[in-house]
Amino acid sequence: MDRYTDPPTDEQRWMLRDALYRAGRDLALELAPEQAPLAEPLTTAAPDEQARSALALLHALTLARAELEWLRAQAARAAGATGEVTYADIGAAAGITRQSARTRWPGAVADPRPGRPPLPPTTTD
Repeated sequence: MDRYTDPPTDEQRWMLRDALYRAGRDLALELAPEQAPLAEPLTTAAPDEQARSALALLHALTLARAELEWLRAQAARAAGATGEVTYADIGAAAGITRQSARTRWPGAVADPRPGRPPLPPTTTD
């Protein structure tokens, strides 16, 4: 199975950061109360408005982190459901060890050794 362990190029990393920033900014703007719209965090707005906008962005990105974890779990389970990957493959793609992948996403990969007790499910779903 292909291993997705190559680090991104600087250009790819900046493209990802830009996409995540835009998603976070859009969510922050959506969550802002109508009576108190946000300014762009990195503008010439007054310092108090910049601070409020930056905190709203931080909050939105924190919410996004939880959703990214949910998506990671779905991807791990989808890969495992194919029957073509091992926990070592999933761990390599996630940047963690095989053991960590098995602990984080128990049941994602069918255990080739019948009779072995499964790990209890996690509460991250």
